Amino acid sequence: MFETLELGRKVKKKDFVEAEMTLRHQLLQLQFELEQQAFPVIVIVSGVEGAGKGSVVHQLNKWMDPRGIETYAFWDTSDEEQQRPHYWRFWRAMPAHGRIGVFFGSWYTRPIIDRIFDKIDDAELDADMQRIAEFERMLCDDGALIVKLWLHIGEDSAREQLEQDRQRALQLLRIPDGDAAQSSLYSDLVRVSERAIRQT
Repeated sequence: MFETLELGRKVKKKDFVEAEMTLRHQLLQLQFELEQQAFPVIVIVSGVEGAGKGSVVHQLNKWMDPRGIETYAFWDTSDEEQQRPHYWRFWRAMPAHGRIGVFFGSWYTRPIIDRIFDKIDDAELDADMQRIAEFERMLCDDGALIVKLWLHIGEDSAREQLEQDRQRALQLLRIPDGDAAQSSLYSDLVRVSERAIRQT
C-alpha cells in the first residue's frame, strides 16, 4: 500500500504561505461549527518514526482554538492504567460533544509495536485489530467522527530524520530510547502497519 505513495513530493514554501491563512481560517470555522454539534471528533496521528507526527500535532494546536481541542500522548502506560482494562486510558481521554481530541499515539500503538518486536504473532495482531475495529465502530455508532492521519516517509528519509533527532538529543545530553532499533525495523513497521490499516 505505502509503495504507491508519492514520497518526496513537496509544496513550495511560497505556495504554502499563500494557502496557509485560508486553510487556518477554514479549519477554525469548522471547529466553531463543531461546537454546536452533538458529536466529538477524534484525530489519531500515527506513522513511521521521523515522519513529523509531533510537528503535525504542534501545528494543529497552533492553528486551532485551544479552548476546543485537547491533545493526549499515549506511550507507556502508567501504574494506574496497568491496573485497568487496556481501553480505559482512551475512554478517559474521549472528547465531549462539540470538541476535538488529538491522540498522539493511540490504541494502534501497542499492538503494532508488539508485533514488530515479536511479542505477539500475526494471529494475535489480527485479534487486536478486530477489537480495535469493534471499538471504533462503537464510538462511531455513538456519533464520534474519527479522523486517522498516517504520516509516511521513505526509509532513507526516516533514517536521516532519526539521525538529526539523535544529534539534537546528544546536544541536550539525552538520547531517545528505541529510535535506532525502530529505524532498523522499518520494513517490519511498514508491513505490520499496512496490515493494521487494512483491517481497521
